[in-house]
Amino acid sequence: TGNNGAFVGFNSNVTGSGYLYKTSGSIQIGGGGTISGGTVADLSDLTGTIGTDWDSSIWESRSEDYPILQWQNMQIGSEVEWNSTFANGSTASGNYKIINDITFTSQPNIPILPGTFEGKSYTLTFDYANHNGFIELGKGGTTQNVKVAQGTNGTIADSQGGLCNVSLTYDDPGTFTIINCSYTGDVTNINSGGIMGMNNSLDSNILDISGCSMTGTISGERAGGICGGSAGYNGI
Repeated sequence: TGNNGAFVGFNSNVTGSGYLYKTSGSIQIGGGGTISGGTVADLSDLTGTIGTDWDSSIWESRSEDYPILQWQNMQIGSEVEWNSTFANGSTASGNYKIINDITFTSQPNIPILPGTFEGKSYTLTFDYANHNGFIELGKGGTTQNVKVAQGTNGTIADSQGGLCNVSLTYDDPGTFTIINCSYTGDVTNINSGGIMGMNNSLDSNILDISGCSMTGTISGERAGGICGGSAGYNGI
């Protein structure tokens, strides 16, 4: 009918260069006007503020003033998907989201994550000895809403963390953020931590941890419920 648009209704005064699904041509706005020139499905180039009251089955709310499509967060729902998505020790750019509780029966690949790792309050359980963490934080990266649990056969390795392993990028210092994550289990080995391993936040790195918790027993020498030994030597 008159003044209807595929994207925006009449007289919406929307300008910019982002696309929803198209990568060529333009998207009609009701009553005239187009959105054109973009090459990716991203709303970040649109001018003005776009609210977050969108269908959550399609859109993923963000702290910015625009949402992104659900498929723009790469989704992981199983041990197999984890290891096929991440290469051990390699930087995995982009944003990742857990969509199920996952139990790991052996050490998974450990990626370096400079983007957003969203746990959606699902639980990652390690059910094997000498666990070395699930991820390594990348510069500027944020890991949030991840629950980690120790399985029946699980132990955290010396100097490692339940969620993040020991290493940070010392030669390129920056801020590394962990928000609202938890660990359920014991910390029994030297310098290990429930969330983060030892020696994090050295050499001008800033490790920003908030809203995190640990439930269990701490018995390892120089171990910690959240961070292992030497945490915060130069800023935490």
